[in-house]
Amino acid sequence: MKIILVGESGSGKDSIASFLSTKYNLKLIKSFTTRTRRTENEDTYRFVTIEEYKISRDLGKIFESTKFGDNYYWTELDDFETDNWVIIVDPVGVVELKSKFKDATTIYIKTDYHIRLERINDMGRIERDKANFKMFPCDYILDNNESIKLTFSNLEKLVESWL
Repeated sequence: MKIILVGESGSGKDSIASFLSTKYNLKLIKSFTTRTRRTENEDTYRFVTIEEYKISRDLGKIFESTKFGDNYYWTELDDFETDNWVIIVDPVGVVELKSKFKDATTIYIKTDYHIRLERINDMGRIERDKANFKMFPCDYILDNNESIKLTFSNLEKLVESWL
């Protein structure tokens, strides 16, 4: 099972990815990034230096990548050695991954603006997403405007329908 999650900042991607990884024993692929941590305990990415990015690039390890501002985000070829994984990407990553993994399922996590703003309290990230999330391919839309318990229940039903 290959699952690609995509959604705006504050949509609940990390919670949903963690749930899928645990419930269905999927490898949770965390992208690399050159950006700094937003909080001391943030572990949603593999945080590295720009020098480490350049080494990965020069060695041909990068599988897919994107850039926001001055920061790079990417995955490496080794991340996809298994057939059972879940990953969080942006719309550019969706297009790249779907072109390489035709059998991957893309789930867009839909969460209303006011809920996302309440969760992350960062207007800059919310506004940036308006431009980045206009059009991209997805197989399913998962509503995450209610309780996370209801979201997980709906997600279980969706995944069980594929098995």
